[in-house]
Amino acid sequence: MFDKEFGKPVNGIANYEQNSPFTFETQNIDNLKGLEKIKIRLYTEPDLKWWSEQRKNDYEDLNAFYFQKLSEKLRREFGNNNIKLMKTENRGYRANGERHPHSWAIVDEKDLINWMLE
Repeated sequence: MFDKEFGKPVNGIANYEQNSPFTFETQNIDNLKGLEKIKIRLYTEPDLKWWSEQRKNDYEDLNAFYFQKLSEKLRREFGNNNIKLMKTENRGYRANGERHPHSWAIVDEKDLINWMLE
């Protein structure tokens, strides 16, 4: 789908940069500049054992890797501490009890609401 919509990245990534919040390869965050004064939280549960066993993924394949890089870039560019990377452990369970670190259950709702109200 991406190749059809944006072209192949090897032929140029301008379309990706134009349509993405963050382009890791070029460190482009132009589409996020409007958020410079807004506090941001990124949630992830980088359970490497689960991802490796279940999906054969390495850390560099995970959203956690890109969230880490994005949060570092935003802190450098925006020059503030309003960017928070929330790494959880053993919270990722679906409603049916199935283990999955990409579940929304990783978010502590009360903590998030309190942070939003600060």
